[in-house]
Amino acid sequence: IPHVFITSTSPEKIKATENAWKIIFPIQEVVIVPLSNPDEAPSGVSEQPINKDISMGAYNRMMNLKEKLNNIYVGDYIVSYESGIWINPTEDFGDEGTICMILKLEENNDCIESAKSETRRYPYFIIEEARQKGITNLKEQNKLVSAWFKQNPVPNGLTREQTMTNVCIEALKKINMTC
Repeated sequence: IPHVFITSTSPEKIKATENAWKIIFPIQEVVIVPLSNPDEAPSGVSEQPINKDISMGAYNRMMNLKEKLNNIYVGDYIVSYESGIWINPTEDFGDEGTICMILKLEENNDCIESAKSETRRYPYFIIEEARQKGITNLKEQNKLVSAWFKQNPVPNGLTREQTMTNVCIEALKKINMTC
């Protein structure tokens, strides 16, 4: 029975991974193994990753967990999520979204695939206004973005768990085709 190790303790990420596996592998039995301690898989990027640091954070978590696992075998998986903000400096918006990266242990080479979630767009002026007010802490800036989302409903209406389920499904489809 393959094990699916998750680089998180987040209930949404655990449930999303379970959901995705049931959809892609409806008759395959797997054992879902979430982290017991988030420090086991550090991302190595800032608390609010931006642009390329998002995929780097997902990759780092995955590889850091792989290094620490003693009971991982060929056919097992590691699933890693990282959420962050994509900023386009030439536009007046930013996008918030999630990367899901999956590693499948193979006999000779590990197979890695990833997918990016549908993003939620927000006006970049929120961050610029925060900076002009002297708010440089990314956590505080993120609170302003979150507040903006509460006042402006998300177009697709998906919950965080649904978004993560969808992005995990996409990464699983890719890994099934390439591994």
